[in-house]
Amino acid sequence: MGDIGLLLREAMIASPAADTRVASRRRSFLWPAVVGLLGLLLVVALVTRRGGDDAGVNDAARIIGMSQLTDLPGYQTEPSLSPDGKQLLYVAMDGGDLDIFLQRVGGE
Repeated sequence: MGDIGLLLREAMIASPAADTRVASRRRSFLWPAVVGLLGLLLVVALVTRRGGDDAGVNDAARIIGMSQLTDLPGYQTEPSLSPDGKQLLYVAMDGGDLDIFLQRVGGE
């Protein structure tokens, strides 16, 4: 009976040390994530500030207008426009599962 009490006391004493090891391991993973996020934000800020100059943009690359191409209810994602701009490929929720749809631009 004394051995069980000794084992329980040792386990309670050893327990906080294990918690500090886990906490320090979490902190060591946190710093690279924070630094990476700050770096990503810096890159985004630099790119968006530089994007205001239209001097090198071809007229064909400018957005002329926008219009809605799909009208399905629910979740639609992963749009991809064909190189000639005449077809749209996208993924949408249909009947409880995801399906791939191909649609002509300017028609159904």
